[in-house]
Amino acid sequence: METTITASTYTAWVDALDALERELDWAEDLARARSDSWMPPVGLGVLPAELVERATRILTAQRDLMRQLEDERREAGRHLAALRSVPSTLSAEASVYLDVAG
Repeated sequence: METTITASTYTAWVDALDALERELDWAEDLARARSDSWMPPVGLGVLPAELVERATRILTAQRDLMRQLEDERREAGRHLAALRSVPSTLSAEASVYLDVAG
């Protein structure tokens, strides 16, 4: 049994998949550009007083981002657990619905 798909449905899916691929490309680029190997340049000396406020803002922003990423990692784990609870189907004709509202 073949399902008929309208042109607008097809286009909507192409657009959605394109967006997901762009997000994936962005995430892969970000993962490759990790700065966990960053080392301060040699010979910087003492941080000038005029730059302390800026350095503090950067440190605060880094810590905030770390908290946000950890929250998102936990949320992704919850999503994966929910997806793993959905039984797999052997046929493309069988629909599976996931209650995302609750």
